[in-house]
Amino acid sequence: MKIAVMGTGGVGGYFGGVIARAGDEVCFIARGEHLKTMLEQGLRIESVAGGFGIAIRPVPQPGGPTTAPSEPSGTPVAFATDDPRTVGQVDLVLFCVKTYDTEAASKAVFPLVGPPTLLLSLQNGVDSADKLGRDHGRNHVLGGATYIYTALTGPGVITHSGGPGKIIWGELDGTVSERISRVKETFDRAGITHEISKDIRRALWEKFAMICANGGMSALTRATLGEMLARDETRSMMEKAMREVVNVGAGEGIQFDGRFVEKTMKFLSTLEPNGRASLYTDLVNNRRMELASLNGRVVQLAKKHGLPVPMNFAIYAALLPHLK
Repeated sequence: MKIAVMGTGGVGGYFGGVIARAGDEVCFIARGEHLKTMLEQGLRIESVAGGFGIAIRPVPQPGGPTTAPSEPSGTPVAFATDDPRTVGQVDLVLFCVKTYDTEAASKAVFPLVGPPTLLLSLQNGVDSADKLGRDHGRNHVLGGATYIYTALTGPGVITHSGGPGKIIWGELDGTVSERISRVKETFDRAGITHEISKDIRRALWEKFAMICANGGMSALTRATLGEMLARDETRSMMEKAMREVVNVGAGEGIQFDGRFVEKTMKFLSTLEPNGRASLYTDLVNNRRMELASLNGRVVQLAKKHGLPVPMNFAIYAALLPHLK
């Protein structure tokens, strides 16, 4: 497949790199010092599962090579640019920008989208796939949720520190269509753990509930996952924040498993105790946070349904002064 990665941060850089390593043609859309370093030194994936590098070349001129061969050393090669217009239409767009960049990035990927192109959103929050659908048509859009700790830790460097590295994804209408078979083959070839969901909206809300609780509390306390779970009071607040999201989701028509919160808290206890969520990483690195689309969105939807969400409100209100 010909794949474009819109947003070469922790998620896009990691999964795009893994796919490029497996041999598919990948073009990273990046900018600034990150792009410059990638073109000069390549993309480095530092991973608990084993690090690797990807050599990065500029997008070829018309009439040039259409694939990225490996270097003589055997290092896989991908392309990179800051201008999607130079790439041409692709088979798949991994849409991995921060949620606050969704609208602008959605407009920017129009040159990548042809009649058969699929856009797979691997973003946080629960609204991004709908926003992409409004711009490009829901028939082009797939929803996705990722479970992984990754971060852009420096220009040209993605650090994968833990998590199952899993993608749950599927058609917005719940069908298992023939057209997604090539995406499945690509993920399988790359060794990406994934699951095709027949209820991707529920899957997005399950990830949303987990990240609002874990991510919000991680940024609020500046503590690792293990440190938060080790304190009964902190663990209790995280669990209550998650239950609030479940209640709001029910108001939005989402049917959660009756033991979802208990199962998710148990799942969190199996993850690397030193893990930290992206909300924390952005906060301490003085970067813009996705607060509005996470805990802020919970507060907004709770008002719509007349539901109390004191834990999410506390997280949102406490972090709001740090919002760029």
